[in-house]
Amino acid sequence: MKSARLSSAVLLLPLFALGCYSAEQLTVEAPSSYALNERRGAVTVGVKPYATTEDTRAMFGADVTHSYLPVLVVVQNDDVEVKILERAEVMLVSSDGVELRPITAQRAARRFRYAVDDDEAWSPKAAMNDNEPGGPMERDWVRKELPTTTNLRQGKRVGGV
Repeated sequence: MKSARLSSAVLLLPLFALGCYSAEQLTVEAPSSYALNERRGAVTVGVKPYATTEDTRAMFGADVTHSYLPVLVVVQNDDVEVKILERAEVMLVSSDGVELRPITAQRAARRFRYAVDDDEAWSPKAAMNDNEPGGPMERDWVRKELPTTTNLRQGKRVGGV
């Protein structure tokens, strides 16, 4: 009897591993190292859009390109004067001047969850609750988010999506 239970448990392990959330850690480089960067005075800003399916799957554990355009924003202050960065003041400006403010990572994760729920009745991720409110996906997205408010001292940098 014990060997039958053990065999059943061993057979279920691959299913649990399949549904486990995994994504890359967010690495913040110097803003000037990104292809899209600009320096204004002593402050440099670099951005990296996650625009492909491969990029978003690696960084966010799912293809979010049909719902969002996640953008890594990195700001570095090389001035002796402390700069204050407020996420609420960060926005994407399109080439035609349209301004788009970001949504919070928590809101994005929860909206994405409902979009997935509508498209897929069942998936390994849904079975493992990886995409549930407060689950591993949401917690990871929140950890990668640009901080709400940051005091940037000389030579310091901050980054987030």
